[in-house]
Amino acid sequence: MSTSSFAQRPARPLAPRALAGAPVDTRTVENPDPLLTKAELAGYLNISERAARTLVEERRLDVVVIGRSLRVRRSTADRYIAACTQVASRPAATDSYGRDVWLPRAA
Repeated sequence: MSTSSFAQRPARPLAPRALAGAPVDTRTVENPDPLLTKAELAGYLNISERAARTLVEERRLDVVVIGRSLRVRRSTADRYIAACTQVASRPAATDSYGRDVWLPRAA
């Protein structure tokens, strides 16, 4: 009975021999525009995961497709927030106590 040649081969080194003694850079760099999963997007936008899934699947947000998974850039979520933001109207008057009175908008 013969053994397979795969079991007898020595393990390959993890790093090339020329770099074995080289210093390793251990600095970490934070990604300024990370990709968010649907769950992370839901947390970032403070909405339910179902609502985040709907936004992604209906392509209301630009997505990055990696294999079968969909990701959203944080800058895309920021643009969505900016597009959904409505400017509040300023109070038009004050009451007798000096408090702002919000009047309905004219039609």
